[in-house]
Amino acid sequence: MDVLPSDISQEHCAHQVRLVLNRFLVEIFPQLEARGLTWDYLTVVPSHWRAGIHPLVTMLEAIGVGKVWQPLFRNPGQILSHDRPNEGAFGVGRPVEGKSLLLIDDVFTTGAAIHSAAAALSTAGANIVAGIVVARRIRPEYNEHSQSVWARQSAKRFEWHIAAQEGIAIAQKADKS
Repeated sequence: MDVLPSDISQEHCAHQVRLVLNRFLVEIFPQLEARGLTWDYLTVVPSHWRAGIHPLVTMLEAIGVGKVWQPLFRNPGQILSHDRPNEGAFGVGRPVEGKSLLLIDDVFTTGAAIHSAAAALSTAGANIVAGIVVARRIRPEYNEHSQSVWARQSAKRFEWHIAAQEGIAIAQKADKS
């Protein structure tokens, strides 16, 4: 799906993503916990196109920031379309009732995947503490809103503590809705 320059390996890219993910999680986890948000397990949103163990599961296990548990699976034939969550897109293959989960998705494009995964887990009795997204895909050419989001984010200087605070604000906003 993705094409890398010939002098960069997938292993090198995975290592770099692990480093960034570790740094982000080390910054954000204490802030979540300070706000009373605690969880039993980290749960990765399954990929819609990749079979087998999700690379994010492997990364989280290697980082060792918490217990990774995968009760979710993709339901074959269920479609996630642009900006339209589908409560039937994911199934829950293990008992989750009473468990608190921190949901982690690799890429946020429209939110359909993470919202659908959260709905499936909640319906099965899990408590979704928050959702964390590793990357945000923005296509500025899509529409004016995307252009304004891209322009606003491109103009900001990246700082870890601000990224963590913004992540907390998003998690709290989602928790209230």
